Amino acid sequence: MFIENLALLNFRNISKISINFDSPITILYGENGQGKTNIVESIYLLSNSNSFRTNYSKEMISLGQDFSFVEGEIRTLKKKDKYKISLQKAGKSVFVNDCPVNKISDYIGKTNVVCFSPEDVSLFKDSPSIRRHFLDKELSSLFPIYIRQLITFKSVLEERNNLLKGKIDKNLLEVLNEKIVESSFDIYKRRKWLVNKISEFATKIYKKLTNEDQQIKIVYKTFLQEDDKDQYLTKALKIYQDSFTKDKEKCYTNYGIHKDDFQVYLNEMEIDMYASQGQQRLISLAMKLAVVEIVTKADKTQPILILDDAFSELDANKKRRLLSYISNLEQVFITCTDYKNIILDNLKVTLLKIKDGAIIERSKL
Repeated sequence: MFIENLALLNFRNISKISINFDSPITILYGENGQGKTNIVESIYLLSNSNSFRTNYSKEMISLGQDFSFVEGEIRTLKKKDKYKISLQKAGKSVFVNDCPVNKISDYIGKTNVVCFSPEDVSLFKDSPSIRRHFLDKELSSLFPIYIRQLITFKSVLEERNNLLKGKIDKNLLEVLNEKIVESSFDIYKRRKWLVNKISEFATKIYKKLTNEDQQIKIVYKTFLQEDDKDQYLTKALKIYQDSFTKDKEKCYTNYGIHKDDFQVYLNEMEIDMYASQGQQRLISLAMKLAVVEIVTKADKTQPILILDDAFSELDANKKRRLLSYISNLEQVFITCTDYKNIILDNLKVTLLKIKDGAIIERSKL
């Protein structure tokens, strides 16, 4: 997968910019606050329809402007398409080849961009909802049906919670219990599959980055571990029936996949408690690179990789190993303050110097 060009208008501190890409690796460098991350954010937005920095469209629109747009052509093995996202303060609109796409769920999954940013380290210490969002985002890109399954589940969950707040219609409650259990199983299976795959690949990648023989294990936590669908439906339904009194008291559904979580271990130790900040950063990076491997194997197409300030706290050996690892990827974007601190080793690289939301210098190595 390769983005060939990018056009931005009124996007954060970028009033207007147009960029062509033709190298496997593009490094955007310059002082902090100049717009490097804004550019890679727009690439991520173009693929995922959401930012990795904010949930609000209005925050991506330049101050004093009413709208913004991001547009680019992305090439895959089969074809090349033009994607566009128009941002308004009230929301956004998405287009493929100038045709509006009415449902975001029909847009997500057409392309895939994986991003590592410094904030990803907080994944281990943030609330379970952040970790669920990480799984759901990656699965939605991998499997277009997944986002529709998730929407169905959330709709049924909301209906059940609303019912618990008032007078109970037992027949309706029984129907909702059956629906929520039925809609949970495929989500549970896919989340468990992804966690296991990330665990498998992340260990190998972490060893490559550190040259250390250490084991990463990721444990998926859910209210019911049962892979046989019939058994899952039967057991889950009983859990909902048995928890009715507690649910009614709380006016909330206390058990279900909406409370799923995962725990990450390094050598059997919980990393949020025992791993150093540097280890946590490398593990989160290894997990993102694991997603690249998983997408490539599942989709037969490499996703675009964004490494936002990934090199700043790495020593020379780890920088070299990371560059060696990504050198075979189709397209990588790297942001940094000084590219000279990155050991490039004869890689084909385009350098873009960014200042005040504009490219002031372009060169190649």
